[in-house]
Amino acid sequence: MAVIEDTSKWADVCFRAVNGRDPNRDLGEAKTIYRDVDLDGVREKLEIRGTGNRLKQIYVFKLAESGYLYTGCLPAHPSFFVAKNMNDEVLILNVFSMGSGHIELQEIKYIDNEYKIVSVARAH
Repeated sequence: MAVIEDTSKWADVCFRAVNGRDPNRDLGEAKTIYRDVDLDGVREKLEIRGTGNRLKQIYVFKLAESGYLYTGCLPAHPSFFVAKNMNDEVLILNVFSMGSGHIELQEIKYIDNEYKIVSVARAH
């Protein structure tokens, strides 16, 4: 894995590749937050790009010796929850909504160096 020194620029390049334009900072399309997404006691750096519930891209980085290591793109809304299940496994819980008629509770795990949705419960 390559060390990334400027995660903000890196995330902007990814956003541009996906959307064909730079993120509009005036509209809040670029944000950096820190959250402990693996419950190891060390907060990861999250570069959030985009707007809305479906259009956000959350790029996750772990602190390294001389910068950050990219760990993956988290398919969640920035207000996700982190918890452990009965097997002591870390789960990221995400409420996904496409309007009042379609709401999901998604369980996300970090498997094989990727954030994957492993189960979905739907409310109708």
